[in-house]
This record gives sequence, structure tokens and C-alpha cells, in this order.
Amino acid sequence: MGAEYYLSICIHFEEGWHTLFYKENDVLHMEEIHRFNMQKKECCDGLVFDIDHIFLEILYGMKKCKDVGKLPKSVGITGWTSDYVLLDENDKIIRECYDGFWGQYSVTSEEVEWYIPESKLYSLTGKKKAVSLPLYQLLYDKIHREGVVEKASCMMPIPDYLHFLLCGKKVVEYTSAASSQLFDLNEGIWYKELIDKLELPYGIFCDVVRPGTNLGKIQSEIEKEIGYSCNVVVPCVFDNASTFTALPANDEHPIFIRADNYAAIGIKIDRADYSEVSRKYEYTNEALYDGFQYYKYVVGTAPLEAIINESGIKMDFEELIKLAETEKIQSIIDFNDSRFISTDNTLQKVEDSCREQGMIVPKTIGEAAAVVCRSIIKIITQNVMDIQKHVNIKASSIHVLGMAQDIDYMNQLIADETGLFVTSGPKDTRLVGNAIIQMMAGGEFANLSEARNCISRSFNIKHYQPSKKVNISEKQLRQAYNTSQIAIRCAKYLYGVRDFDAGVNQVLSEIGKAVHPDRVTIVGIDGESVNMLYEWTAYDIQPMITTIKNIPTEAIWLWTDAISKNGVFIQKNGEITDGRSQIHLDIIENGRINNILEVPLYDKDDCVGFLGVENFIEDEIVNIQELLETVSFFIAAVLVNERLVMKLRILSNTDMLTGVYNRNAMNVFISELSEKNLPVGVLYADVNGLKKVNDEFGHAAGDSLIKRASGILMQVFDRTNIFRAGGDEFVVIMSDSSKNDFLKNIKKLEDILFKAKEFSMAIGYKYTDNSMMIDRIVREADEAMYANKQKYYRDHHLKPR
Repeated sequence: MGAEYYLSICIHFEEGWHTLFYKENDVLHMEEIHRFNMQKKECCDGLVFDIDHIFLEILYGMKKCKDVGKLPKSVGITGWTSDYVLLDENDKIIRECYDGFWGQYSVTSEEVEWYIPESKLYSLTGKKKAVSLPLYQLLYDKIHREGVVEKASCMMPIPDYLHFLLCGKKVVEYTSAASSQLFDLNEGIWYKELIDKLELPYGIFCDVVRPGTNLGKIQSEIEKEIGYSCNVVVPCVFDNASTFTALPANDEHPIFIRADNYAAIGIKIDRADYSEVSRKYEYTNEALYDGFQYYKYVVGTAPLEAIINESGIKMDFEELIKLAETEKIQSIIDFNDSRFISTDNTLQKVEDSCREQGMIVPKTIGEAAAVVCRSIIKIITQNVMDIQKHVNIKASSIHVLGMAQDIDYMNQLIADETGLFVTSGPKDTRLVGNAIIQMMAGGEFANLSEARNCISRSFNIKHYQPSKKVNISEKQLRQAYNTSQIAIRCAKYLYGVRDFDAGVNQVLSEIGKAVHPDRVTIVGIDGESVNMLYEWTAYDIQPMITTIKNIPTEAIWLWTDAISKNGVFIQKNGEITDGRSQIHLDIIENGRINNILEVPLYDKDDCVGFLGVENFIEDEIVNIQELLETVSFFIAAVLVNERLVMKLRILSNTDMLTGVYNRNAMNVFISELSEKNLPVGVLYADVNGLKKVNDEFGHAAGDSLIKRASGILMQVFDRTNIFRAGGDEFVVIMSDSSKNDFLKNIKKLEDILFKAKEFSMAIGYKYTDNSMMIDRIVREADEAMYANKQKYYRDHHLKPR
């Protein structure tokens, strides 16, 4: 018995392919039968895909199978699923297939927000916003094409519609439905709650079938036209899912890198992740034949193609990579920089970025390509680490697909930098994935694992082992170089900004990006207490800065003493290098910290704090330790300097006798309030009889009286609102406070003064809704206090001071 043939058809925005697959001697073979160009036609409001032309090409390719004497047992179509047609109750097209890739036929974010917030939408569907998706296009149809959606009986993505034309069955394949952002991936059903919220008719969404479903024979008129009959078996219709199906490995959770203009980096997971953390980090979820792919887009080959275009030299992509491979330049740029969003003037941007960071500036096309290649690999490596951390899965291998899948240089760099086994191939994975789903339905393979083993045997699959013979000196040089570049940037943040806090927070963020921890902290030791001064956390980590306050130094003295001597590194396996304290041991045992590295901050010989990271990527420990030790010198210097500045600022604004603010601070505060429009209450207070106390008992007794006055005021008002204006005069300024609250405080003060023995203060107060009137209010409060003081002296038959 001869081989059975299976026709895999793939359509994309520009081209379509017919490829026959068959298995012989346990090896998979493929033969291209037909290739055609996609065509568009004019419609009333733009260009649309010419579906009639596409279907004629589908039939023509099927006819050619008969011409070559290889009749397929089944046919299936894979393609893009973002664009669709709407059919009426007679199955006639009432909404053509618009090209929605650029979003010109999609609603705006604001229009979607009117129905449902973006964060809520992600929590229901697990998809990053993409205006090309059917959700956005259907809302556009509803809002801007009056009556179209209401007249529709069903919505069908293009590959599903072509299946319908072939066999007459109106269904949508699972991965196709899942890519619409109107589908509950985990439950495997259309999301009725969401569809109702968007006010779309639920009835237009067809029944969903799993990949591998046999829809039956092609229609009789089709059979007559092409000259034979065959089954229609739906593959993974969504091309990304079909690609993943053809990975030549049976890892439980493989990582894939689709290296095209933009690189998609993803991992297979067992359940879609709809969390807010995933939304924040721009991950998206798609359905697979046997699970879900969780991925995000990063910079891909677009900058390299831009270099070719800008160079004016005739060369292809592989020739440019060969030039890059021979260069020794080690400069790295950050493609997360907003300047690289567009690829215009890429060569100039690369040079500028290197120059700004104090790195070697590339002088040739080859050097520029080498910088770009290494920088792309750096981002890929970071994201490979990040994605494993987000889903808490350790992958064992990476599979590279797309334009760069045959570039040995880049694939080997990925293997070396990530430490993971890398494979690339086969080519045409969308077609291969389509075919093996059909072949499983046809009994050629018992399951996907068997099919993937066959793929490994049948195609040129390249393998890249992480380099075992690493040139240690080169590795150390690279680590030292990377560390120094980050340290230099940190120094610029600390010394290049006026806002000290902003500079420190930028440094912690830089460390966080470099070593992928849960938390980066600066802890200060001040006298008898330990306080967390600054903190950076990964998005999903609860901050601790408000809870690590005023911890007695003796409670963790073993820990602080060990760090101050030589730093400390803790691992959860119990290998603790010094610094045992019950607080940290409890944290580790409770699972909050897997590993931690802290280094001391010194002011001369005194340890004034620590710089630390928690739950970082362990295989980067040498880099991390060097980085923290280097940056700690800069942080310690500016921290000590800032503390000195703060002390001087406090001295210049604080009354040393009472501890409240002085007249200088009051004048600054009043000046600031005069430029705002806030409600404000002002109290003027003056100690009665101070001159008599000074004359009879001495100035020490007078000082005690003044301190008692400030103490009484602090029983009622916050210390930061109290100013000693001079001598025995105090001013209280309550800004942004209601009149009712202000008067309650005045009443409380009057009650305290009424009960006070051998102590008296004259007070006057005023309130206004507009702090621009502050000067007048202060003056009127002063006048009211003076009148109250005169009354006191009259009532007590005393002479005014």
C-alpha cells in the first residue's frame, strides 16, 4: 500500500502555499504543490482581501495535486485569524474581510474603555491589547457600520470560512477562536459575559471544534471541480499555534523564540495566566494543541535589517551576521530605550547610545552589527530568565524559529548566554504543524509526541550546546565590563540629579533590571535602630519599606555585624555564610526569600547601612556581588553627604530650645502657601509673664516656660505645624484643613490652658479658604492675640511687658 498524502495549506497576508506531506520509512516528506499571491480589492471604505480569488487559488492548488498524481486524504488550512467575514442568514458575505493589521478598522482604546476597562479585559481574556484582534474590529463594525453586526448570523475568521466553503460546516477551530480576545481560554468557550458587556450578539459566534476534528468530505460541487474527494480536517488554524505544534522536541515546557522583525519569546504553560502582573509586563496568552503559549514581544531583527538599508551596501541578512561575527567590540546598548521604537537612523542611534554610556563607538558596519547582535541577545537572555520566573517553571531548552533560525552565530550566543540547549528548525513550521495534526487524525501518528520525534528525524534540525570550553578570561572581562557600565550609569544617576531620592530610586531600578530580583533595598543604621530607607520591588512583590522601621539594632546584631565585616549570601538550602539572625531565618523558612545578597555601606570605618537584593537569578552571582560592592561606594558617599545636608537643613529650620520649626522655616512656609489656593488656619500664641519669670528666677526658668508652651501646643497640633516666631511667640499654621477641624483644635487648646496652673498664654486665631491671603491672616491673628494679651493684663491688674 502506497503512502497517504495530506495537503497542508497556509495563507498569510501576502502569500499562500499548498504543500503535500507523506510519511515513508518513518520519515516525513514534504512537496510544495502551489504558491500564490494574496490579492485585495477596492470596497466602499477601503481595501479588502479578495476572498473569491483566494478560494479559487485554494481550489487550483488542490487540482494540481491530481495533476501530479498525489491525491490527499485530507486538507486543512492554517493562517492569520485576526480578520474575518460576517455572513447573513443565507450565508452571504455582508461584511468583507478588511485588513485590520494596522488598526484602521478598529475602535480606539477610549471606545473600548466605555464598555470595559483594559485591565478588566485582560483579567477575562489574558491578552495584551492588539487593535487588529476581532474584538476591536467587531466593535468598530458595531459603532461605525450601522446595522452590519445586527444583520449577521455568524462571524468567521478567514481560514475557518474557507473550511466552510470546502465542506459546508460552519464551525470555528479552537485556537482560531482563542485568538479573538472574545474567548475564555481556560474554559474553552466563547466568553458570554464579555460579549454581552460589549453589546455584541452572542449568536454570531459559531460552535468551536478542537484541532484534528474531521469535518467530513468536501462538498460535491467542489469534488466535481477538482476531480477527487477528500476530508477536511481542521489543523491548529491559528498560525502561531500551528508553528508551536511542529517544535522538534517533547519538552514539557519548552521556550520558543520566533526571531523575526520583532522577536516573540514564550513558554508553554498548562493554564493561561490572566494575572495583573502578566498584564503589567505585557505578556499574552494563546491556545495551543495541548496547552497554552505565554509570551511577549521584544526587539528582533528589525535593527539589523535597518543597518543593511542604511549602509547602502548590497548584502543579505546572513552576510551582515558574518561581518558581525568577526568583530571583537563588546559594547552593549539598551533597546528598551524609547529612541529605538522606530528603526529610522539606526546606525546613528547606535553610535549615540554607545557614546552616551562611555562605551566604544562602532566605526564600521560590521562593528555596528556586532553591537546590535549582542544587544539583541542580551534582551533575549533577560526575557528568557524573566519568563521562567513569572510562571515559576524551569525550562531545559530553547527552540528558535523564524528569519534568524539558521544563523549559527546568534543561536550559539543564545545558548552560551542562557545556559540552555538550543535547537532551530524545521523551516516552514506552520505547514509542518498543520500536516501532523491531519496525520494524527488519519492514523499516521498515535500522538503529538510520536509526531515530534518524526519531525526530529525528518528535517535538518540544528543543535547548539552551551559552550563548555569557555575562555575564562574573556568571560571575566565581559562580566567586569558589563558591571562597570551599570556602575557608571548608577553613579551618573546619583551625582547627576538634584533630587537625591529620585537618583537613588533610579539606581535601585537599574540594579533590578540587571539582576532580576524580587527586591532591591537600602537599609540604614542610625544609632540604636535599623530602618529601610529605599526599596525597589518587582511588580508582583509586596513592598516592605513601611514595616522595616525602628528595628532595634540588637535584634539583628549578628546579621548586621557579619555584613559589616564581609557581606553575606544566603541560600535556602541552608548554606548560610555568617550573619545568622532569627528574623532572617524566619523569613527564609517561611519561603519569602530563596536567596539574598547584602553588602555594607561605610562612612569611613563605620557601617551606616546595607545595599541588598533578594531572590535574584543565582547563576549571575559573580556579577551581582561585584555590582553591589561597586555601587555601594557611590551610595554610601552620597547617603552620608545627604545626611549631613539634612542635619544642616534641620539646624537651619529648627528652634534648638523647643524642637519646633523656627522663624526662618515659617517665612518659607508662608511664602509657599501664598502661591497656592488652600484653606488655612493660623493661631498666634504668646506666653504671658515671661519677663517677670526671667527677672525673678533667671533665664533658665524662662526657657523652661517657653518649652512648656511648645509642649502644650504639641499636645494639640502636629509638631510640623508649629513655629517659634521669636522670644515667647509661637505661630501654628494648619494648611489644607477644614474650618471645623481647626476650631476643634482651638477649643482643645483653650481647655488645656484653662486647666493649666501657673501658666498662661494669650492666643489669637483666624481662618481663610484661600491661602493666598496668608499674610493678612497672620497679621489679623497677631492682632487678635495682642488684644487677648491686653485683656489678660487688665484682668490680672498687671503692667504689660
